[in-house]
Amino acid sequence: GGGKIEEVSGEQVIRRHKLSRCSRDTPILRELGGKERVVVGLAEIYQLIARQPNGESGVLNTDAYANIFYVKDCADRLVAVAVDWRTAGWRVSAFQLDSPEPWCGENNVFSRLYH
Repeated sequence: GGGKIEEVSGEQVIRRHKLSRCSRDTPILRELGGKERVVVGLAEIYQLIARQPNGESGVLNTDAYANIFYVKDCADRLVAVAVDWRTAGWRVSAFQLDSPEPWCGENNVFSRLYH
């Protein structure tokens, strides 16, 4: 089957935001400046996970809360990718935007940092 190949050019700057209330993807995306400003690559997510391979403290939540990224899939559609630490390791799951359940609690949401 088809896969996704990404080219990563240099160090990308990613910003972490903490959700202060439950929200679906559309309001989150709007608040962060729109879809194009939030897209993060899978390679960048992998780099963050690699810095905390055993659930150590760091940029990513390792408690009960998720780390939410917005990624373009193979068909160039924006999807929400949740990364969370489980006893056995990192779990990475993709969701269509505005799935029935909103993101809640102390979840992190990541976006690109623009100057």
